[in-house]
Amino acid sequence: MTSHEDLISRTSIVIPVKDDPLIFRCLESVDEPVEVVVVTNGSTAVFVKSLASFERYPLEVVSLEKPGIGAAFNAGAEKTSGDFILLMDSDCVFTPGSIRAMVTGLGNGDFSRGRTVFSSHNWATRMTARTREYTEDALRTRRPNAYSPPLLYRKDVVRQMGGYHFDPRLAWREDRDFELRRRSAGLPVAFVPGGTVIHKPLSIRADLASVRSYGAGQHQGERLGLLPQMSLRHEVAKTARAVARIAAGTWNPLLAVYPVVRRLAFVQGYRKAARIHAASRPASDGGS
Repeated sequence: MTSHEDLISRTSIVIPVKDDPLIFRCLESVDEPVEVVVVTNGSTAVFVKSLASFERYPLEVVSLEKPGIGAAFNAGAEKTSGDFILLMDSDCVFTPGSIRAMVTGLGNGDFSRGRTVFSSHNWATRMTARTREYTEDALRTRRPNAYSPPLLYRKDVVRQMGGYHFDPRLAWREDRDFELRRRSAGLPVAFVPGGTVIHKPLSIRADLASVRSYGAGQHQGERLGLLPQMSLRHEVAKTARAVARIAAGTWNPLLAVYPVVRRLAFVQGYRKAARIHAASRPASDGGS
């Protein structure tokens, strides 16, 4: 039987980053002897050089000139020497023992998914934190998925998912494509509550900007044939479930309304991307 120590020694963490100084806090939170690959994603030379100042353990650094989260994850995955890949974000930190919990939770499976807990320091960041909790945390939704972070999976499992990790053409929603391919392959995800990472506080403005980007990524994914067409009925049902969970769990009317605001931001991002694409098409296309 494979020991946990052996599994940990075969695990590689991949962290894309552009110019986020919080990457150093993230790196300091790694508490297991694993390989760590940092992918600088359109970073400045000064920022790339600053990574050399980190000396607590060796870093593998891969530099990409053109920003792109999918391409960054792919480059990091290609650089890893381990059999297991743990995807992480630069603005999150591992809680003590979370890496080991993720590895233990994987067992003989292919995926283990932890929790992302958003920190807060005022009413606005508490609102985004609670909304993310009720819409994304499997402890609330009861629906573990293969979104990241934190997500640990066997590197070779992508052979059953189209043969690739992430499509580099997707600027956003690359994890949605990944998740749909996982479902299509019938591969289960083990939910590991102890695999918790802490995300920096997220303002309402930053949260809605991210959601609009998700909407733009949805449109791009549809154009590329990677994502199914957005269904208004599905979006309404999804929002209604989120509102119901929040209303039942918090009794806060303002908090219960916020998922509706987020969904409107998603649609706004989708429609803006559609307009930009339509305007960029040659006149010979007939505008269709």
